Amino acid sequence: MRVGGVKLAALDPKFNMTDNVSPGYTKLRPQGYFDLSTLVRVRKGTDLRLGVNNLFDRQPPLVVGNTAAGDGPFNSNTYPEWYDVLGRYIFASVAVAFKP
Repeated sequence: MRVGGVKLAALDPKFNMTDNVSPGYTKLRPQGYFDLSTLVRVRKGTDLRLGVNNLFDRQPPLVVGNTAAGDGPFNSNTYPEWYDVLGRYIFASVAVAFKP
């Protein structure tokens, strides 16, 4: 999964906020995550799913809360809606189909 980079909207002169913004907090770089999963049919009607999200354990970009860049719905110094804040996540599941 790839999340594109963003530039702070407050840099637009029409918002009249350019004096309140530190140059270090005006952009968030693009972020790429590598997820891997597989599905194995153990036998007819039984499937095993294994996977890893954020395989390389990429950390999300940080947002400083006391700047114009920090206004908005962020948590833990980043935007959890867009970036993977859990780090590497390993999962497994079994699905069994029963016939009546």
